[in-house]
Amino acid sequence: MVKQYAVTDGTIQTQQKEIKTAKLTQIFDKIFISEQVGFSKPNKKFFDYVFKNIKMKDKEKILIVGDGLNTDIKGGLDVQIKTCWYNPKHIENKSSIKPDYEIDNLNKIYDVILSEPLFII
Repeated sequence: MVKQYAVTDGTIQTQQKEIKTAKLTQIFDKIFISEQVGFSKPNKKFFDYVFKNIKMKDKEKILIVGDGLNTDIKGGLDVQIKTCWYNPKHIENKSSIKPDYEIDNLNKIYDVILSEPLFII
């Protein structure tokens, strides 16, 4: 069984509303919002807080999936977890930030997690 956590920047009120509207509350084991945590991605302190609260010590089993190269992917790389860039518009990555995986459809995440058991944040 794969555990799934939402890690999002923004205000509590806005993010909770968006997650509820998208009917995603049932799929997440816990939601981490930067305003609650006190730090935003890619700050290492944000990720340290998440790791402490999911009680996951083995970072090799954690994957962050996100659409932000400068926030999600950079943050994941900085804390040495696997990264998956959600890039549905096929934007060319001209940056030095190189994700471990790239998908253009969220259903493709199954191909990634079936290849190795991971916690998703």
